[in-house]
Order: sequence, then C-alpha cells, then structure tokens
Amino acid sequence: MKKFFFVLVTISMLLSCSEDNSRKSETNEFLGKWKMIETLIDPGDGSGTYVPVSGEYFLEFFPDGTVGTNYMLCTLSGTNTGSYISPYFAEEQYIQSQTCNANQDFQIYYQMNGENLILNYPCIEACQVKFIRIN
Repeated sequence: MKKFFFVLVTISMLLSCSEDNSRKSETNEFLGKWKMIETLIDPGDGSGTYVPVSGEYFLEFFPDGTVGTNYMLCTLSGTNTGSYISPYFAEEQYIQSQTCNANQDFQIYYQMNGENLILNYPCIEACQVKFIRIN
C-alpha cells in the first residue's frame, strides 16, 4: 500500500508540474539568424511584387522566446537601425513588436514559405518581408 501511495503521489507531482512554453521552443524551426532580402507591399489590387532590399538587416529567433533585430520591426524597409528585442510566441507564430508605438503593441505573424521566412505585417493590404537563413 505504501508503494502504491508513493507511486500515486509521484505521478501526481509530475503531472501538476508545468512550464510555460508559450514563449519557449527549443525545437522551433525558426530558431537562428535570418537576413532580410525582399519586401512586398500590395497597392490593393493584387499586383504587388517583392522588391529587393538594400542594406544589411537581420532577425534572430532565440530559444528563450525572444527575437533580436538590428532594425525596428515596425518598419518594412529596415530603417531605424539599432538593437531591438521582442517576444515571440511559437505556438501562434507571431512576434509581439514592442518598439513601434508606445501606446500599442502589434503582432507580426511569421511563417515558412519554402526555405524563406515570411513576416506578415498587420496591414489592410498585403505587406510582407522575406528572409533567408544565414546560419
């Protein structure tokens, strides 16, 4: 009976322990460093095309649930360079940009498209940024 009780308590303790993994994902396919290569802004008629970017703009997903960039995430063109950190949420696949507006955070959804990482900005018409993995 004591063994049964011990096993039951041990299992209960293991099941009750939980870690908040909403911002952590060590197995996330997005982890690593990415280089911005193109932007897309659609004028509203579906005719938008990707345009190459000039400059060196990078984004890096870390296992601790943060994204580091060398530009302000709220700009599609990679302007306002500096060093910025924002949280990302792996299950929902979005970055919570905290650098764009002091009064309001906004979500930038991300996805894979072949070998490219695509950031989908909260625009009325399509606006995206395309990255390639560099490590």
